[in-house]
Amino acid sequence: MTPVSLILNELITNSLKYAFKDEDENKTISIRFKVKNNKDVELIFKDNGIGLPEGFDMASTSGIGFIVINSLVSQLDGEISTIDCDGTGFKIEFKLLD
Repeated sequence: MTPVSLILNELITNSLKYAFKDEDENKTISIRFKVKNNKDVELIFKDNGIGLPEGFDMASTSGIGFIVINSLVSQLDGEISTIDCDGTGFKIEFKLLD
């Protein structure tokens, strides 16, 4: 599960560095794990920051943080997608290892 902890570390770090303005008082990051059928994992990550830039494409971004995240998701044979929310949201789906 090392890739999962590294993904979370990168997402949290990105939120703290880029999502919030100093004057924001209600800075919220939420993380939800859901295991379905004892094998499928859904990880939902959200913050209530400024959101992603218009036209953001996870697959073609050149930011090192997202390159690392995409690589780690690939190690899990998973998929990552953005989700609509107030701020930034990602859904990562993968299978538990046997």
